[in-house]
Amino acid sequence: MKQACVILILASILLLFNFTINANAKSRLNQQEINKIESNKDSKNELKTKLDKIVESYRKIIVLFDDDSSLDAQQRNRNRDIAQIIYYEKQELLDELTKILTTEVKNNSSTTKRKHSKIPDEFINYVTDKSRLRDADRLAFIDLADELLTTIEGIKDKSAKKSPLYESLEKLNQELKSIQDVYREELKRIFSQFGMRSQEVKREKWQNYVSFLKNIMTREQILNQYDQENLKSDENLFRGGLHDTKSEIYGYDLPAKSILLTFDDGPHPKYTTQILDILKKYNAKAFFFNIGKNLGTVGEKNTVKLANTADI
Repeated sequence: MKQACVILILASILLLFNFTINANAKSRLNQQEINKIESNKDSKNELKTKLDKIVESYRKIIVLFDDDSSLDAQQRNRNRDIAQIIYYEKQELLDELTKILTTEVKNNSSTTKRKHSKIPDEFINYVTDKSRLRDADRLAFIDLADELLTTIEGIKDKSAKKSPLYESLEKLNQELKSIQDVYREELKRIFSQFGMRSQEVKREKWQNYVSFLKNIMTREQILNQYDQENLKSDENLFRGGLHDTKSEIYGYDLPAKSILLTFDDGPHPKYTTQILDILKKYNAKAFFFNIGKNLGTVGEKNTVKLANTADI
């Protein structure tokens, strides 16, 4: 009888012990799921914050350069310098997103059985959401969208081009290029790096878009904001009024019909090779100016890590 009671007590203890372990394990799993959900929310919010900031910077540049010919020389100087600050802030954010999204696009296009990231889809949803962005706003992401499409095209696995992600990016790129074509002259004046073709697509008039922006922000608001935030630490950033002196021009000793070409901010994984092919076709020469971070980075103890574009 005593032996049976002991066995019963031991069985009860083991049952209670297993129940406690299972409860703790379930609790840990639930917490892991909660942490995972929270992490996904944080990633989504972080992505949206970066995208919002890029659009805001893009809009500020357009407002600053709209009708800037009405400014005097000193005002144009100040206007241009602050626009440059905003431009590089925008480019830094785009560089960050490019690294994140190209990595995710490669992972999503791989044949390995890993859970696909939703970040590329969230980017596409953001850019295609017409309730959030005007047509011209979306052009802030035209180079990034093209970069992502190029990334998939560079994957050796041919099935990558059959993925829904590739189809979505291809459709997005076509739409962005059609918008770019419509605003050809306006964008060429503000963003000289845009090269475009003409195409008849019914879009919002550029002046309507600029009027929409000016209801949100004004040139003086933007200038005053950056005067207060950025210029206190560098009193010599602005040079004051322009002097009536002519810039020196070099190259008079070159042969007739010579053209000097320069390509800045390289190397680029797609455009640099295209440019080199064109130059080779016409037996032409050009100067290439590369950005250090596009070639690689220097870490602790002066260790050099080359970027993927360093071999171009």
